[in-house]
Amino acid sequence: MDIRTCPRHPIDVPIVCSPFLSRSRGCSGGLMRNYGLKGLYFESSTAFGVGTVLLVRMAGGSNAPFPACLEEGFRTIALAEVKWTRPATVEGREGYGLGLKYMSMGG
Repeated sequence: MDIRTCPRHPIDVPIVCSPFLSRSRGCSGGLMRNYGLKGLYFESSTAFGVGTVLLVRMAGGSNAPFPACLEEGFRTIALAEVKWTRPATVEGREGYGLGLKYMSMGG
């Protein structure tokens, strides 16, 4: 059963992310597969624990047209919390699929 309250928009955009409250300067790459008003799904070779807040941003420029606008959830940079993670195949190798919820910027 799909419990989403907002539609998702398919996309294939390279992203980089890192834990927001980490002393590490390391980044991890991934591929955003879809996004919506409240969050996004991406695949990565790096697992992040549930509850981790990530700084997520697009990696480089993309000339691909986006299927939706900011009002529908597309963001080039965002803070988002990992809500779930599960094994996934990423570019033919074992990796992880992660569901993220955008952090609220308002009160």
